[in-house]
Amino acid sequence: MSILLLRVVAAGLVLMAIARVGGAMASSWTMYSGELLAAFPGHLVLDRLNPALYAEAPAPWVPATWSGARAWFYGPFHHIAYLPLLAVSPSLMAFWQALLVVQVVAIGAVLAGLARAERHLPAGHRLLFFALLIGLTFNQFAILDNLRQRNTELLEFILLVGALWALYRSREAVGGAMMALAALTKLLPAVFFLLLPARGLRRGIAGYAVAAALVALLAQALLGWENYTLFQPQVATAHGFPTAAALRGQQPFTEPSDQRGSLYTFLLAPSYRIEFSSDRSYPSVTRASTSFLLPNYAFIAIVLFVGITTLLVLRHVGTDWLFAFGLLGCVTLIASPRTNPHYYVFPLFGFFWFARRFIERTAAGDFGRFDAVLTAALAVLLMAFGSLVPLGVIDRLFGLFPATYFSMLAVYGIQGAGAFALWGLLLYVRFARPTLRAAA
Repeated sequence: MSILLLRVVAAGLVLMAIARVGGAMASSWTMYSGELLAAFPGHLVLDRLNPALYAEAPAPWVPATWSGARAWFYGPFHHIAYLPLLAVSPSLMAFWQALLVVQVVAIGAVLAGLARAERHLPAGHRLLFFALLIGLTFNQFAILDNLRQRNTELLEFILLVGALWALYRSREAVGGAMMALAALTKLLPAVFFLLLPARGLRRGIAGYAVAAALVALLAQALLGWENYTLFQPQVATAHGFPTAAALRGQQPFTEPSDQRGSLYTFLLAPSYRIEFSSDRSYPSVTRASTSFLLPNYAFIAIVLFVGITTLLVLRHVGTDWLFAFGLLGCVTLIASPRTNPHYYVFPLFGFFWFARRFIERTAAGDFGRFDAVLTAALAVLLMAFGSLVPLGVIDRLFGLFPATYFSMLAVYGIQGAGAFALWGLLLYVRFARPTLRAAA
């Protein structure tokens, strides 16, 4: 592969990305949907902040098991970060539309910053890297779906890319603070904190602690921690935290679903009868086993293995922060038994690392047979995460009922298996490449 061919590929991905983002914006410009409305940000202070918008905004979804009208969910920064935009929005529609524009622009800006800060590439190849970042990001199903729904995973993604930029600029405290804000948006990105102690980044840990403390204090003043619901037992177990019965193998951590897939549900699939029909997109799912000891403890063992291995590896990656984020993005999905499609943004960091590597290898004239096979493997993984080819196109190509392909990926946990495969591929290529190069 030549640099010219790589530029052609990047240009094609960017053109596809522009078309898909334009389609997502056009289809959702005046349509409300998504989890952002279920946990509407700032609702508990909106009556004081913007009374007119408060009268129009939806009340947050509160299950019957939750107590108190002031109950709040997600992380505290989810309810704080949007307050400036909520304060000036004259209507819910104006907020909805402005938020979409802000999200697209912010993603583009942080990706541009990351490309400029990438020290492993010469300046002449950073524009190509930026084009690949844009193409990979805005062609991914999770990013596009989150844009349509204005989901807060985009805020997490923006903050994590910002943290990556800060680390490359040797601003450890800023990077740690941005990681904390991402973790306090919807909690799952707390996994990225592992990088700071593993690399001995004391200023990063201090920045993380200060940002977390400030948000916690502000959340108490605005929302009240006594109203927080995530750690109520019935809420926690509904999101995959194991029950006593699950630890005994009497029930699964979470059921397979045609709406979401994880590594755990990939392991769980053989314990269920999953049947599709030609006249609907969703399958019938029934239990075929009464014991879940094997999938439950296989999952726990894999998470422990992946976590310990990742911690050990992080100590030896130097300043290759993109590689570290690639591993941790995979771990984020691997360790979550109940993984909604919105979370599939996190593996993008692994694909970013491979994009940078392809530029390095191609520029050095060292793109060999192994790299060609690797490209094909990555293309398969990208398609498992809903990239490159729109899901609806695959449905039509194979004559499937609309949305069947996504249901198949989800109910069999293919994305979870894909995250595990990407994690393994990152390690293999990063550390085995010298041997492969000699063999080539």
